[in-house]
Amino acid sequence: MVSMSEEKKDQPENRDTPAVTGYEPKGDSEIRRPDGQDPVKNTGETVSVPEEEPVGAGRPNLRTIRKMNASDFRVKHKSGHEPKQESAGQSDKPSERTPARDRPTVAAHSKPVPPAAEEHPPAAPKHVQASRPEPSDSGGSAKGNSSGGFMDSIRGMLSFFTIFKINVGSREIEAMNKNFYLAPFAGLAVGLIAAVICFILLAAGADAVVAIATLATVFLLSKFLHFDGLADFGDGMIAGGDRESSIRALKDTRIGAGGFGVALVVTSISIAALTGIWYQAAAVMVIPAMEIFSKNAMVSAAAFGEPGTGMASEQVRNADARTMLMSTVFSVVFAFAAYLIMAAIGSVFTDGGYFSSEPLIRGAGIIVASAVVSVLVGWFMAHISNKKFGFVNGDVLGATNEIARALMLIAALIIMAGYLPSISWNELWDPEYLIRIVTNYLPI
Repeated sequence: MVSMSEEKKDQPENRDTPAVTGYEPKGDSEIRRPDGQDPVKNTGETVSVPEEEPVGAGRPNLRTIRKMNASDFRVKHKSGHEPKQESAGQSDKPSERTPARDRPTVAAHSKPVPPAAEEHPPAAPKHVQASRPEPSDSGGSAKGNSSGGFMDSIRGMLSFFTIFKINVGSREIEAMNKNFYLAPFAGLAVGLIAAVICFILLAAGADAVVAIATLATVFLLSKFLHFDGLADFGDGMIAGGDRESSIRALKDTRIGAGGFGVALVVTSISIAALTGIWYQAAAVMVIPAMEIFSKNAMVSAAAFGEPGTGMASEQVRNADARTMLMSTVFSVVFAFAAYLIMAAIGSVFTDGGYFSSEPLIRGAGIIVASAVVSVLVGWFMAHISNKKFGFVNGDVLGATNEIARALMLIAALIIMAGYLPSISWNELWDPEYLIRIVTNYLPI
């Protein structure tokens, strides 16, 4: 038999070892025994008890005790001396404790991570998105109206569609995407510069290269952005196979035979039509209007197209019939303003006469024809792109710009070549004269 004082010397100090339950101090004079018998009186004497035996054998599981106080009531056993007892109904096999550092850490109130497919759900068609209510709080803005405002939209248009270096940020780009109907303003800036270059070349006597130089100026000012889209669109349309094959060809950075062929044909038509137009009249009436309404064709394609996942997806998603109508109105206004500006500049390089009835009527005819052609080309490009690719992206918009320019130059060539003859203001209101024009000039 050993006393508690001797056992305490051999027992290592281990604060992490769980205490033996069942010994509860009751005051300072007695200790309750774990077997439910009468408490042992605290007389200060050493009591001899049998060695430890399994619980339930009919004998109490007692240990040598000593006088204890309230601050020293926890009795610790030697490490590994007493296995953990399990309650009734559990296995007699002792359980092993897992160290705290080896236990897996589980975050409190953790939520299951949604599948990747649910993080980016597929975009709904535009007609479905248009039926959804627009956000009314400060965090969102209605379609077609951006918090950036008019000037931010113009800065974004010039920075995105032209070579001009303008310091813009997300505010201007968001305003441009929301107010896409202002895209013709970028065409106005490019068209005016190209028309001035045309006048300068005419004054220098370089008539042979006017058409090519003018079109090259347009390409340079637009960073060849739309020309690249035309080549990519040609690859996508020529590619055979299913829709996925066409989309891969459309987005491939390398140019194929289809893209090269389409770009060559469209550019050749533009140069040939521009060459057939009287250069001075082209500089005043045609060149600015072509660039303005080419951008209107892009807005029309965006209004009829379904959005994709590229850079132009927001432009297409925010465009609708109202956007197209506003763009057409702005295009007509910009085209007439460009005519007046270039007529004033043309009076410096030529004999003038652009404010007489004939040039004004021809100019008005070119503007009206360009407005109609731009809307029709935009609708057609959106129709075939939705069917072929399932969306309208930036490449399709760029191709729309180039194809619309070529077709509008053909329409301007027809008007300038004599199908619409010289008309005075007085004759314009004479019904017999108009009937004579229809029977003599129009190919019917």
